Amino acid sequence: MTHILTTEDGKPLGTINMDAILARAVHLGFELAVFHDDPPQLDRLFAEALDELGSREYGYVVAAALRHVVENVFSPIIAIADEAGVGDSVHLGLVKAAQEAREVLTGDGSCVDIR
Repeated sequence: MTHILTTEDGKPLGTINMDAILARAVHLGFELAVFHDDPPQLDRLFAEALDELGSREYGYVVAAALRHVVENVFSPIIAIADEAGVGDSVHLGLVKAAQEAREVLTGDGSCVDIR
């Protein structure tokens, strides 16, 4: 599925091929899951994706890969934890970690400052 990107005033800016993004994201997402406990391999995967995709497509693919991992890798694991009777403690631990991470954020939340 191809979408047309527009400027704020509705002028065509370009197109985005969501099928291609999602296909690459699924591949990256599963690779990330495989190497979940190997930070150097995770760094390699992200670097290779950036080299392969370039900065314009990288963000779209990584965002879609994150969603893929949450929905198709992490959610089933949480379901298994629920069935084993430990899902509540896992969920509460995630809520606490999210709250602590939010407290660490400072400033206006900007991530990139290009001048």
